[in-house]
Amino acid sequence: MRNKIIIIAEAGVNHCGSLILAKRMVDKAKFFKADYIKFQTFEPKLLTVKSSNLEEYQKKIHDSKTSMTC
Repeated sequence: MRNKIIIIAEAGVNHCGSLILAKRMVDKAKFFKADYIKFQTFEPKLLTVKSSNLEEYQKKIHDSKTSMTC
């Protein structure tokens, strides 16, 4: 008997707290046959500084004046 492989999609924090983006990620995970999706949340103020640069995916969502706190 074979064990079923379970695929867990990692959403990270790139949803930036947006329910719309999070739902899109769920749809993509489902499309790619993930069994589950794991989201992360955190308090950006506790982990970043205002002078931090945005990542490329963040630049697509926010203008260049936005801090890394989404």
